[in-house]
Amino acid sequence: MPALGRRFLKTFAYAAPALLVIDLAAIGFAEDQEQVIQCKKLPAAVRAAFEKTYPMATIKSCAKETERGKVAYEIASVDGNKRRDVLYYFSGKLIVVEETISIRNLPARVKQAVDRKFPEGEIVLAEKLTRGSSISYEFQIRHKGKTVEIAFDPRGKEVEQ
Repeated sequence: MPALGRRFLKTFAYAAPALLVIDLAAIGFAEDQEQVIQCKKLPAAVRAAFEKTYPMATIKSCAKETERGKVAYEIASVDGNKRRDVLYYFSGKLIVVEETISIRNLPARVKQAVDRKFPEGEIVLAEKLTRGSSISYEFQIRHKGKTVEIAFDPRGKEVEQ
């Protein structure tokens, strides 16, 4: 076998596993991505659940994504001055509600935790997440020229997002 052919095979032998890992990572990444859809394509159970719970909200956009291996639908909406994203399974079962929250309405322990962690930071976005009976607060904070994301439970303990 010519030297060029041997070099190619040797390079391919090293590169093939890395390419497979990249391909698998891309598949996993694609699964986590949401796909914008027309809101008229929402399952009837999802739309009905949303409209029953938030009758005054205006739907802004809709998306389809995968949540814990199942197809889910997200509705982004505005209700007064509150932005809200609600995620449902096909059946209309609620998964999670993410809604903007005023800094004034944060639990004291959460606000203290943010101030302690980022004493000179500026809160760009504060959201309350409700997943079943579990509540957390997620923030985007501008700190030292960067925007960081962090989450706390209602007691002010940092949690993974």
